[in-house]
Amino acid sequence: MNVRRVISVYEKDGEKLLSEFSVSSIPLDRLRKIIKAKDDDPELYQVYPLGAAELVAFATLVPKMKELDSVKVELFYECFTE
Repeated sequence: MNVRRVISVYEKDGEKLLSEFSVSSIPLDRLRKIIKAKDDDPELYQVYPLGAAELVAFATLVPKMKELDSVKVELFYECFTE
């Protein structure tokens, strides 16, 4: 089973997916701290909404995310198994 972890960027007033940024290479313990994961989700399989503070943290790890504006888009941490 392959696990793919991404930050998904959606339209603020819609459901259109605008882009995805892979965060699969970031260690789980670091991801847990940034997204403030629930204790009952050790493998980070759940979806988490992200705000401005999380965007700033991820932008230091994924430079292309610096171009995003959390006021104009909605951000979510998502995990997929393939």
